[in-house]
Amino acid sequence: MLLKIVDNPHYEFYRLIIKHGLTKEEIDSFYFKCSQWSKKMEQQKAEGYIHFHPLFEEFLLFLPSKLDAKKGIQACDSQKLFEPLFQELAKFLN
Repeated sequence: MLLKIVDNPHYEFYRLIIKHGLTKEEIDSFYFKCSQWSKKMEQQKAEGYIHFHPLFEEFLLFLPSKLDAKKGIQACDSQKLFEPLFQELAKFLN
């Protein structure tokens, strides 16, 4: 089962989790923060915000040190995790 996840191109973020040995606590914390950021972004959009660089900065500060920000954002976006959030964060990648 693990090999199916690792070899499946649709599970890029799961592959990063396995490759970098993130703990269950790190993963749970990451998902919780992504949920919070998603809600915050939707609230900001409703208030008329169009720039979300502060959320990107928060993401960079919170991201587990085991993960590369660019690869993490791209993997989450590719896997369609918190899709609107990671589409916005991907705009700040160079």
